[in-house]
Amino acid sequence: MSSPIITAEIFDAFLKCESKAYFKSSGQIREPDELANWRLEVRQEFRRSCQLRYRSIFQDAFDASQPLPLDEVKSGKHHILFDCGIEAGQFQSRIDAVEKVTRLSRMKYRGYIPIRFVPNEKLSRHDKLLLAFDAYTLSLALGTTPTIGKIMHGMDQRTVTIRLAPLISVVRLMVEKICTQTTSPEPPQLVLNKHCIECEFKARCRALAEESTTALILVDCLTLWISNCLWPPAQVVDGNDYATWHRERDDFLDALAACTGDVIIVSNEVGTGIVPNNAASRVFRDEQGWLNQAVAAICDEVFLVTAGLPMCLKPSQPPPARTATQLP
Repeated sequence: MSSPIITAEIFDAFLKCESKAYFKSSGQIREPDELANWRLEVRQEFRRSCQLRYRSIFQDAFDASQPLPLDEVKSGKHHILFDCGIEAGQFQSRIDAVEKVTRLSRMKYRGYIPIRFVPNEKLSRHDKLLLAFDAYTLSLALGTTPTIGKIMHGMDQRTVTIRLAPLISVVRLMVEKICTQTTSPEPPQLVLNKHCIECEFKARCRALAEESTTALILVDCLTLWISNCLWPPAQVVDGNDYATWHRERDDFLDALAACTGDVIIVSNEVGTGIVPNNAASRVFRDEQGWLNQAVAAICDEVFLVTAGLPMCLKPSQPPPARTATQLP
């Protein structure tokens, strides 16, 4: 059996969700998603702006959007390569940029190092592992392992240097898991997480979760979900997006009522304080309260947790009838 192809896209999907990586590696068709498409457009625009900044510094920057022969890359005649497509056996990656370094103090490394362009203001371990995957693929292709990489991120396009050795060790372990998962006839165990809301396979996973009689679903939390629906980050709206929110709310309540498995739902009580002094906050408070009431009506048990202490508001079964006590 030939080794499965592992691309940077599949590795990225694995970091977010093993099921998503399985769907991508098996060639299943994704469903369009507005939020995912918006994030992609933001990243592409940020990459273009970072490339312009590098071109203003290095006049010999070269666009490698068309795959270059490895001998051309190894020649080292280009100081900066943009959109560098690298293939090494079963591994493929299109690196935002690679930069030639002549020598790193104490490390004595000479060769190309990977650069990623990340629009986020705050870097995550996810971003660093993607950089390490680029470095791992680059090392397999060129025969030398980069000791550092760079990430340019945020509105100010700050550049951070990342030490790669410990991250590449983690990448190797993850690659082994992806290979095992890809060649297995059984898909990975379904796990729903915070990435589901923008995943192009969310409808498929949702259907699998609804059909399952053994799955435990944790929804955390309704409060953030309401905010994302009323004021979608992927579009600019004048006021509140009631149409989207009401559609999403009704779909959720219908799915919750039809679900035969166990579901744990986390929400917030926002009505115990003062009345907010702005209209948007009042709308949010009202919608949160109405949703809490609707969800509580469907759920078998409802708890209010304060300072880590649960108080049962709706028991699963009515308490036993109290018997009269004869007082002396």
